[in-house]
Amino acid sequence: MKTGLCVIAAVLLFGSCVVSFQHDLLAEETSVYDVKPGSELTFENTNGDIEVSVWDSDSVQIKTLVYGDSAKGVPEGLEIRFDHQESMLSVTVDYPSGLSSFCSVDIVVSIPDSMHYAVSVEGTNGDITVTGVETVNAETTNGDISVVASSSDCLETTNGDISAILPLQSNQLIAETTNGDIILRIPSDLGISAETVNGDLSLNGLEYENSIATDGTGENRVVAQTVNGDVVVVYFSSGE
Repeated sequence: MKTGLCVIAAVLLFGSCVVSFQHDLLAEETSVYDVKPGSELTFENTNGDIEVSVWDSDSVQIKTLVYGDSAKGVPEGLEIRFDHQESMLSVTVDYPSGLSSFCSVDIVVSIPDSMHYAVSVEGTNGDITVTGVETVNAETTNGDISVVASSSDCLETTNGDISAILPLQSNQLIAETTNGDIILRIPSDLGISAETVNGDLSLNGLEYENSIATDGTGENRVVAQTVNGDVVVVYFSSGE
């Protein structure tokens, strides 16, 4: 969402007042944890992007980058909490209140490519990108969700696009947004329930009206719903 220096302008509905938030890199911290396979990894962040990918290491690395006004420094009251227990690791960002304390935190996570974890990501204002993990659930409000994983149960945003490549998906998936497109690539044996109000709908290259429901060979199905946006579902071809 940000690299180096950018400016976010927030227009307040009080007269014609315009407030600009400076986004300088204020602090950067890297933490490394030994997390056993099968653990739950949870990341919660209100303002900022969350990125999870795999790397060639046996440890979980978490990098946090704090952005704000360099003239004021890191706001007092900003807290990044790490909770590491036997079978879980969580990162939660608590923000101070007030416009004068505005800041954002990006979370960049690298997890072992050789180990399997259940990843859960929750944001509010920011994009979520997850690549190479086994299972992931992701939810944000104002931001895009991009996932390349074996499978997922839930991918939800309100104002943003959803893009997911899920080659081993066998369980039910809910993919929902209000203002944004949904693009899914999934196995062909899954049933589909897809719907859009203001947008186009296609299943494996064939165009449909605003909704479609198909039966798969198994009990579970993929639900893809948007209001203002397109829905595109593409099956993996045989042998992929």
